[in-house]
Amino acid sequence: MTVGERIKHRRIELGLSVDELSELLGKNRATIYRYESNEIEKLPTPVLEPLSKALQCSPAYLMGWSESKKDTSCEILKDNNIRKIPLFESISAGFGAYADSKVIGYEAVYIESDYDAAETIAIKVKGDSMYPKIEDGDIIIVRKELDYKNGDIVAVLIGDEGFVKRINVSDDMLILESINPEYQNKVFKGKDMNCVKVVGTVKKIIKSV
Repeated sequence: MTVGERIKHRRIELGLSVDELSELLGKNRATIYRYESNEIEKLPTPVLEPLSKALQCSPAYLMGWSESKKDTSCEILKDNNIRKIPLFESISAGFGAYADSKVIGYEAVYIESDYDAAETIAIKVKGDSMYPKIEDGDIIIVRKELDYKNGDIVAVLIGDEGFVKRINVSDDMLILESINPEYQNKVFKGKDMNCVKVVGTVKKIIKSV
C-alpha cells in the first residue's frame, strides 16, 4: 500500500471520519484528502508524528518502513488511552467566561479515564510572559482542579481575563509569577486575593511547530 492508502485504511479501521481526523490534527478536511490521495509524497516529522498518534500506529507503519503479516495491522501505541479533548483559543473562552466561546479544534492526548478527560481542556497560549517554558502559540493541557501547590503553573481568571502563571500563595498574599523577566509579577493582598480564580493546573505543554 502507498502512504496515502495506509492513512485512509487505518482511519477507516478506527472508525474515524475525515472530519474527525482533521479535528484531531487541527487541519482542514482538504489536507486530509491530500494525505490520503498521495499528493504529499513525503510527510515531514511535525506532520507524521501527530498523524501516527491520531491513527494509533507507528510512523514506520504509515511510511511503509515496517510491514506486518497482515496488511490491515499496525503497531498499536502502548498508550491506548488516547482521548480527544477540546481546544480553546484562550483561557477565558476555555473556562466559560464568555457565553459565545467556541471550540477551535481538538487535541489527542493520553488521559487514563473518561472522567479525567471530561475535566481536561487544551488552550492555545497567546503572549510570551512565560517564555521560554511556554511560548506564544504553544498549547497547554489544563486539568480543571483546585488542588495545586506553590510553584505550580496554573490557569487563572481575573474577571473575564485569563492568564497562565506560576502561583505562590500564603495566608495574606497571592503572587502570580511570570517566567519572562520583562513582565512584572501580579501581587494580590488581603481581600484582593478573592478576585483571582484558580481554575486548573497545567499538566502538559505542546510546543508549537
